Amino acid sequence: MSELTFRMAQPGDEETILSFIRGIAEYEVMSDQVVATPELIREWIFQKQKAEVLFVLEQGKEVGFALFFHNFSTFLGKAGIYLEDLFVRPEYRGRGCGKALLKKLAQITRYTTVGLGLMLGVAYYFMVRNTYNALVPEAKSGLAGWFAGIVIVLCFCAGSSLMMWLGDQIN
Repeated sequence: MSELTFRMAQPGDEETILSFIRGIAEYEVMSDQVVATPELIREWIFQKQKAEVLFVLEQGKEVGFALFFHNFSTFLGKAGIYLEDLFVRPEYRGRGCGKALLKKLAQITRYTTVGLGLMLGVAYYFMVRNTYNALVPEAKSGLAGWFAGIVIVLCFCAGSSLMMWLGDQIN
């Protein structure tokens, strides 16, 4: 087996995506229900950005895909990824392509978590700073304020990184 690589779908990949959709439909004996067209795929995936597609490639050829979109869990209070479809062409099954796609999606999710940690840290710093300034209007933050901001952001990012690392340790 050669090394697997990945790439995100780009405009111009509509026919390739549609071929995978037809492959899923054929596998599930539902070919007569496929109404997707390259135009619809272009509109909803690339123009309106309602979903994303990750390809797994073997020797530069797309052999599998995962179609997913971002969601939000009200109970967990955080964003996630919903995997709509994962499909590997029959002649490439048993080579680890599907498992590799799932691992890559998990990696994307974990790196997104670190980005969210960064955004939350910055937001938390500004919330704390604004609350403090409202309570003590004569206070000047200066260097101590910036130091506190850096510590807050680093703590949020370190926590997210720790969670990412822990996720990598799970087999």
